[in-house]
Amino acid sequence: MKKTLLIALAMLCCAFASAQSHFGVIGGASFSNVSDIKNFTDATKSVTRYHAGITYQYKFLAGFAIQPSLMYHCKDARTENLQTGYLELPVGLQWGPDLILFRPYVEVAPMVGVAVTSQIDKEMLNRLEYGVGVGGGIEIWHLQISARYNWDLNPYIKSSEGTSGSYRCATLSLAIMF
Repeated sequence: MKKTLLIALAMLCCAFASAQSHFGVIGGASFSNVSDIKNFTDATKSVTRYHAGITYQYKFLAGFAIQPSLMYHCKDARTENLQTGYLELPVGLQWGPDLILFRPYVEVAPMVGVAVTSQIDKEMLNRLEYGVGVGGGIEIWHLQISARYNWDLNPYIKSSEGTSGSYRCATLSLAIMF
């Protein structure tokens, strides 16, 4: 038992000793719409907005990395008064082989956010958001280009008329790592 524990501890120490970390800035385009929304016929059409913030990447052995980001994410639907800005914290769990000149990767990114700006009545808006994103990207030197599709798992708006919906959002991002 002691031998197994010592081997596991040594492997864990090696993984952290060879880890690399980088800070960076991230930004890009967001293509959002609201799904399952009643009473708004144009809400399911995609609208282009933006996201921007800071990120931190911590690489482990065997191509694994974790990359949390703190960003402002502007989402919208093709109707009046549905634009909302969120302060989001996605945590990307990445895997991809390091091929010396570049690193392609896939990722799963659970996220949580809070609405900080909105044109919706406060009674109708669900300020807390949480969800998951799936995507991939490529790192070339200190640049990271990624694409992700995000699902919000809680209702975005609710009212007494039964209006509800959640955001679906595709993002294209560019990060510069330092």
